[in-house]
Amino acid sequence: IDRITPNEVTPAADGYVRTVRTLLPPQDMSERKFVKIVIGGKTFYYTPAAGEADFFSGKMYEYRLTVTSEGIKNIDVEGEGGGTWHPVE
Repeated sequence: IDRITPNEVTPAADGYVRTVRTLLPPQDMSERKFVKIVIGGKTFYYTPAAGEADFFSGKMYEYRLTVTSEGIKNIDVEGEGGGTWHPVE
């Protein structure tokens, strides 16, 4: 899969302008372009460090990215090894 379009969640999480969710197949996206964001004609990518984006079946991961016209800033990856893991209900 080379492209997945997320769904916007309303209202957005507290302190954020937009919140999106998507379902991903289990895979390791560490050290690969993971999130693409286009703002004002500029394209930015979030590439997670090693161990920050190894997705397993039955888990939910949460990433909070702050994006400005100059790029992606303040990446908040909660939990050891990347993302917040919650059991699927």
